[in-house]
Amino acid sequence: MAIPAKPEQARGARGEVRLTASGRLPMIEHMLRQPRRLLGIVLIVSAAVVTGHAAELQSRTAVAFDRYVAATEARMAGERAGDGPFLWVDRQPQAARLDADRRLLAGEVVIDRLRTRDTSGDDIDIPKGMVHHWVGTVLLPGVALDETLAMVQDYDRYAEIYTPNVEQSALLGREGNRFRPSPRPYPSRLPTVEYPAHFETRLMSRNGGFRWACRWVSLSHLLAGQRIGLEEVDDGVWDVYYSYVRLGQMDERTGQVEDALGRRMRNPKV
Repeated sequence: MAIPAKPEQARGARGEVRLTASGRLPMIEHMLRQPRRLLGIVLIVSAAVVTGHAAELQSRTAVAFDRYVAATEARMAGERAGDGPFLWVDRQPQAARLDADRRLLAGEVVIDRLRTRDTSGDDIDIPKGMVHHWVGTVLLPGVALDETLAMVQDYDRYAEIYTPNVEQSALLGREGNRFRPSPRPYPSRLPTVEYPAHFETRLMSRNGGFRWACRWVSLSHLLAGQRIGLEEVDDGVWDVYYSYVRLGQMDERTGQVEDALGRRMRNPKV
């Protein structure tokens, strides 16, 4: 993890954590910068490639994903140099930015899908694979950067801070601002999600959808086998959640789910 040697100590500052993983050696970069408003925001950007079938990663798939990672890192380097807005929230259109701010102030975790393109503006094809590239943003009000850094760097206490998801943790070594923590394997199965009593719940099918009355509602096959929650916020209008993450909003009259930007949710194609 690379961290600025002299982070700004302003209370209510923004932090951005970006991750890219090729499936072999994850690389993590942690950057901190002064906010445009008095908000403490942490962004987690992650990218990973999965194959279309349960098989070993093919060399051409790995090469294409390495190209995707390189293009993503080049874009991030430009943002650090000031070529564009530093934070994901600041790169959104005004309507989307205002909506994200509203949701952050309400305590939500704002998640959206990212897509890196090549220098020509074209999508980077990943043969026999699919890239999952997401950004998550959360508001940390009234938190100073030195407090945030102290917690992020306290690997020996991760098992205490992130229990029960982390059972054991340790710092294996440090060279300046680069840290080598012990690996944290992901659980083989996601824990069962529980929702408030007033929520409706549905089990996601292998086809990436669920039944609502007489309609079939398409969402995402990435949630296959997981239980989602729906909270009615208006007559026939439901916010759709996975755990505490708001995925979008469903209108039961149309049977469609739209994200915060009004884009229809659908299963991505491999």
